[in-house]
Amino acid sequence: MTVAPPLEGIKVIRLGTAPVTERLCRLLEEQGAKAFSLADLAGRIADADVLLTAGDGDPLAEAGIRRPLDRQLIHCHIPAFSPERGGGGGRVADSLVAAELGLYRSGSGAPRGEPLPIATGLAAILAAIHVAAAIRIRQNGGGGQSLVVPMSSAVMMLLGQALTRPLDVEVPDAYGTLGLPMYDVYRCSDGRWILVHLTSTQFADILLSVADKPAWRPEMLSAMAGLPDEDAVQAWRQRLANLFGERPSTEWEELITSRGGGCTPCLAADEWLRTPQALAIKAMHDNRNNCSGVPVVIIRPTSEGGSAVGDRIAAVADPAAPLAGLRVIDLGLVIAGPVSGRTLGELGAEVVKVDGPGRPPRDLKTWLEVSRGKRSILIDLKKAAGREVLWRLLEGADVLVENFRAGKLASLGFDPTVVAHRLPHLVIVSVRAFGHAGPWTNRPGWEHSAQAATGMMIFRSACDRPEPFALPLTDYGTGLLGAFGALLALIQRDRTGRGGQVQCSLTQTATFLLGTDRGGPPIIVPEATLVDGAEGWLAVDPANVGANGQLNGDGRAISAPVRELDQLPEVDWLARVGALVQVQHPRLGAVRQVIASVAAETYRLAVGRPAPDPGRDTIAMLRELDYAAVEIDELLKSGAVAERPA
Repeated sequence: MTVAPPLEGIKVIRLGTAPVTERLCRLLEEQGAKAFSLADLAGRIADADVLLTAGDGDPLAEAGIRRPLDRQLIHCHIPAFSPERGGGGGRVADSLVAAELGLYRSGSGAPRGEPLPIATGLAAILAAIHVAAAIRIRQNGGGGQSLVVPMSSAVMMLLGQALTRPLDVEVPDAYGTLGLPMYDVYRCSDGRWILVHLTSTQFADILLSVADKPAWRPEMLSAMAGLPDEDAVQAWRQRLANLFGERPSTEWEELITSRGGGCTPCLAADEWLRTPQALAIKAMHDNRNNCSGVPVVIIRPTSEGGSAVGDRIAAVADPAAPLAGLRVIDLGLVIAGPVSGRTLGELGAEVVKVDGPGRPPRDLKTWLEVSRGKRSILIDLKKAAGREVLWRLLEGADVLVENFRAGKLASLGFDPTVVAHRLPHLVIVSVRAFGHAGPWTNRPGWEHSAQAATGMMIFRSACDRPEPFALPLTDYGTGLLGAFGALLALIQRDRTGRGGQVQCSLTQTATFLLGTDRGGPPIIVPEATLVDGAEGWLAVDPANVGANGQLNGDGRAISAPVRELDQLPEVDWLARVGALVQVQHPRLGAVRQVIASVAAETYRLAVGRPAPDPGRDTIAMLRELDYAAVEIDELLKSGAVAERPA
C-alpha cells in the first residue's frame, strides 16, 4: 500500500484571478491539495485549510470575509511589493517589480521590458515554501498562520548572487569569463542555434577533437582565462561562428554530447515539450498521458519494509522555527543545491555544508551568498575513511541535498536509492540539469542550458538570435523548489515515520516559470507603459497614461522607477524591510547580503551567521561524531578530511 500525497486532504481557497495565486495553487494541487471557490464551500472559510489572496487593497473585505479569521486557517497574501514600499502593482505587477528591481534591459534609448513572468513564478514558489512550513507547524499541534510573501521579495532572492559582496575588500568576479565567446550561442549551417560551454579544459578538448582543430588548443586555453580587449573577444566570436556554421545543429549536438561535452540546442517552447527528454520527465500537464507537469517530484516511500525509524523523527515543528531540531547535510554545488540547503536553514534547520578538500569555492561572492548560516566540513569522498565520515553525518541527519551529475554520487557509494534503503528516515533532495529520466539525463548542464532547451532564450529574443537571461533564474528557482520538496517530504515523514526522495531539475523549473507546464504557450506578462519622467524612466500601468503619453490622475500610485541593479543598495525601502543587510564576517569585514523579507505570524527567517571559511567546522564536527583525537589526527594526515581547501 502506497503512502498518500503530502498535501492530501488540504483544502485551498483562491480568491481572485491573479496569475501568481494560479501558479501557487498548481504547486499545491499537484501534491494532493484540492482547490475550491468560496461558492464550493458555501462561503465557509472555516472549512478551508489555506486561503490564497494577491494584489493591492484588502481582498478579504472585497470578498465580504470578516476578520478575525479562524485561528487554524493559513492565509497567504501575495502583494506586488512589501507594505513598507507602498503603492501597488495592479494587473502589471510583474512588470513593475521587474522594472524597480533592475530586471529591465537597458541599452540605447528606452529600456526594454522583461517578457518572462519572473516575479509571478518565483513568488509562487516562495509562497509554496511558507505555506508548506505553516502546514507542518499546524500538523504538529500549532495553529494557523498569516503569511505575507511579496513578489518583490522573491525577485530579491534571485538577485542574491549579484548583490552579495564584501564591502571592505575587493573581490574579483570569477564568473566574468562566462561573458566570453566560449560560453555563447552560435548559428549552425541549418539556421538553428546551439549553446556551447567551453569554460573548462575538458570541454574545450572535446570540441577541438570533434572539430579536428588540435592546433587551436594553446590559444583557446589562454582565451578561456580571459581576453585582453573587445577586439580579441570579437575575433574569437567570429572564429567560433565560422566553425559552427560549417555543420548543422543536430550534428554538433550529437558529436559534442556523445563525448560528454556541453552543447544544448536552442529550442522554442513548443519544440521542447515535444522532445523525448521533456516527455520522459513529464514536463507538460497532459491528463491523457498521466503527465502532471509538476516541477517537484516526490518519490513516496511504501508503507512496508525497512526498519522502524519513529524514534529518530523530531515530531514537533516549533511555531517560532518550523524546522528547528532538524539537520540538513548539504552536498550541493554552486547555486541550486546550496540554495535549497540555505532556505531550509532560514526556517530553523542546522545546515552542514560538505565539500571536497580539493575543490575550493570558485567565486567568493557566490559562496558568501549561498553558504550563509551553514557549518562547513571538508571531506574527501574518494577515500574510504572520508566516506565513513559522511555516513556518520547522514545517520544523524534529516535531509540530504545534492546536485551532482547523474551517477557521480553512485560512483562514490551514495546512490540516493542505496542511501534511502540504508537510512529510511532520510529525506533526499536530488537536483539535475535536464531531469532524472530520458536521453539527456547524463548530459552536463547549467543555468543557460536549461534556458536554451526549454524555449526561454527564444521567447526573450527581440531578434533572430536567442537571448539568455543573465541572472541564474532556473538555479535559484530550482533551489527554492528543492526546499519546497523537502518540506513536503517532511510533512509526509511526520505522519509515516519514513523519509522519501525529492527530484527537481533546471529544465522542469524553467518550464514552470515559462508557464508551459500547463500545456499551452508561455505566460504573457501584461506590459507596463514606459514614461520618460523628470527623474528618469517610469514603468506605469497603461490605464494611468493619457493619450499624450504623460501620467494622468494618480498614476504614480501604480508605477515604478526603472532601476539598474547597482542602484538597489541605495533604495531606502529595501533596507527598511530587511531585504539588504550588512553582516560582519570575521575575516572579510562587512558583507552585504540579500534576505527574503517574508512576514509570518509566528516565525522570522533566520539570517544566520556569515558564510564560514571552508572547513571551519571540520574538527568540531568530527568530535561531535565521537571521533577520538587520535582518529581525527589520522583522518587529517590521510587527507580524508581537511580544515581548509588544498
